Amino acid sequence: MSLRDEIVARYGSVYKFWKSHADELPSKGVVYQVAGGNYAGDQAGHERKMRAIMDGRKAPTENVDKIYEAIRNVACTRCPDRQSPGPRCAGCLELFRMQAQAVSDTLKR
Repeated sequence: MSLRDEIVARYGSVYKFWKSHADELPSKGVVYQVAGGNYAGDQAGHERKMRAIMDGRKAPTENVDKIYEAIRNVACTRCPDRQSPGPRCAGCLELFRMQAQAVSDTLKR
């Protein structure tokens, strides 16, 4: 059964699926393309996310956000450049985001 067929069986239409989860999903056009199997971007990644949502699981990107926060909290509390109790700088945030994505990708395998 294709992703589109699963969506239609559960929600009645791709639009109803998108509308009921619009805050978790990409744009309506991307959802239609992924459901139809002809998305030019990360088809497999979007399919995983849509199937997770249909199964009532949290979308995989939320795991990346949790990993990112954990990395950031540990690294920033141990950073010698951090001025206590001042706010965190933004110097390493991109590195933390890439590390979180790498950990998430590894866990999916």
